Amino acid sequence: MSKDFQNFQFKKHAESQSDEEKVKSAYDSLKNLDEAALNERLKSEVTRQKQTGQFNYDLLESSVESMRPFLSCETYDNLKNLLEKIK
Repeated sequence: MSKDFQNFQFKKHAESQSDEEKVKSAYDSLKNLDEAALNERLKSEVTRQKQTGQFNYDLLESSVESMRPFLSCETYDNLKNLLEKIK
């Protein structure tokens, strides 16, 4: 049984590394885009998620609210405005 637990822990760690690599890859692909290009990519992704039934506005809104203590007022307002645009 302990062997299974060790394998689970290793597997869990490997998956989180994979997620970290995915985030880094996404960041690297977007970091040089200007605001207009970023907005277009966002619009395309939201449209795709809405078409496939994967778009979850409530989850996005909840995520922004959970980050609120760590955001400047300006950043929070910008995120709220962005959420309203993609609703």
